Amino acid sequence: MLLTYPHPLFIVPSSPVTEKNAMAKVTLQIEGMSCGHCVNAVNRALHSLSGVVVGSVTVGRADVEVAEGGPAPEVIAAVVRAAGYPATAVLAG
Repeated sequence: MLLTYPHPLFIVPSSPVTEKNAMAKVTLQIEGMSCGHCVNAVNRALHSLSGVVVGSVTVGRADVEVAEGGPAPEVIAAVVRAAGYPATAVLAG
């Protein structure tokens, strides 16, 4: 929930992060990307996955968070490969 005027601008989390809803961070190293079209194609591919929250997609890299029970990192990389970009998943945390 975002609170604004007359209160100071700050964000109040709607639910605290617990072990039950903790998400695993995954970084994808992606080859063959060179422009904004490539970034959009990878972004669309990642957004098609259920249980994956896309953090950022830049040329050569994507950072995502995976919910418990979500797809395995290799499945995420396979979806990016299916979009035409060789990808390797690295579990970040």
